Amino acid sequence: MSQLRSALLRLFGGLAILALAVLCLNALWLSQRHWAEAAAARAAPEPPVMALGSVADLARQHELRLAVRIDAVLDVAVAGGLAQLYLLADPSDAADSPPRAAVLVSPAQLPAFRAMLAERVQAMAGDAPLLVLSAKPALPYWIDRAEAAAAEAGHPLPPQTVFLHPFLHGRAQGLAPPLLSYLVPAALILLLAAILLGGVARTLRRRRAFRALEGLATLDRAAEALAAEALHLPPGDPRWLDLTSRRQHLRLQRQHLDARLARGLSQPAARWPWLALVAVAGFASLLPRRVLVDALSVHVIGADLAALLASPPLAAPVAAAEWLFGLPARGAELAAPWLSGPLGAWLANLSGLSALVWTGLAGSIFLMAMWRLAQRRGRGD
Repeated sequence: MSQLRSALLRLFGGLAILALAVLCLNALWLSQRHWAEAAAARAAPEPPVMALGSVADLARQHELRLAVRIDAVLDVAVAGGLAQLYLLADPSDAADSPPRAAVLVSPAQLPAFRAMLAERVQAMAGDAPLLVLSAKPALPYWIDRAEAAAAEAGHPLPPQTVFLHPFLHGRAQGLAPPLLSYLVPAALILLLAAILLGGVARTLRRRRAFRALEGLATLDRAAEALAAEALHLPPGDPRWLDLTSRRQHLRLQRQHLDARLARGLSQPAARWPWLALVAVAGFASLLPRRVLVDALSVHVIGADLAALLASPPLAAPVAAAEWLFGLPARGAELAAPWLSGPLGAWLANLSGLSALVWTGLAGSIFLMAMWRLAQRRGRGD
């Protein structure tokens, strides 16, 4: 049974490394494609100005020059302070029409965005400014908070609303490839290199262990020869001193080879892959789900991952996983009203934390269980 399990682990490990290598190559190809597309877009002339409502498939455009009307400006609380959400409509839309697009401006970018508005506003439609906006589609990090703020303010965003990233510092910088085009391939290559180097290190350790076993076999034969020689020596023979010295030398050699054998046969700590997995899952959980799926689609897979996850074979398992993943937060929300004092406040705060907390908690429990199991096996329980 152990041999079958070992064979299956090697098979799945090899398939995982192969899949990771394919993802590395695909991420590199996507990065090169993004570079080429950005270079071609910067070399091409600016697109003509089009009304926001006349652009088909707005989310798939690489560069846009849009005639828009700003219908509302909403404050959105984010980590760095107050961001502002600008709701955009076509200049010919009715005043109470739902927004067609939105721009979420972070606190650090607000001065530059306001300066751009002061330069580009061409006219006013009542209290709504009319301007030409140069931008490209991009999901902001705080998209969930932006949608919640819009709903609370009475301006719910339709599902087809497209978020735009304005060119605040010129067209060339706005069309440059995103930072993830560098980071994602580099991270995948480093991960693959670490796994391959770990495999090489294990192979070298095993070779050292085999050499240590060969050396121990040689020492055993030498010890047997010394024992046979000692049987024929009379008491008081001066050669006993030489035999004692040779035995001491063999004993030291055996200790050295035993240490090499132990190091060669030792396995790396099994908890490190799980710790790495917990860390990756925790950091990924800091990203909103749509932002994470969009980043994987654009920089790793090169296909519409959101549509794939919503397909019939995967929709039900994905929904079940999301329900289970959100269970701790919902439990904290339900328990907080029934508890008073510091514990209730603590649970109320926990209910709003990222899934990083729950990922870290589950990973810690799992690692503790693995450690206890290893201790029991070491004691022979």
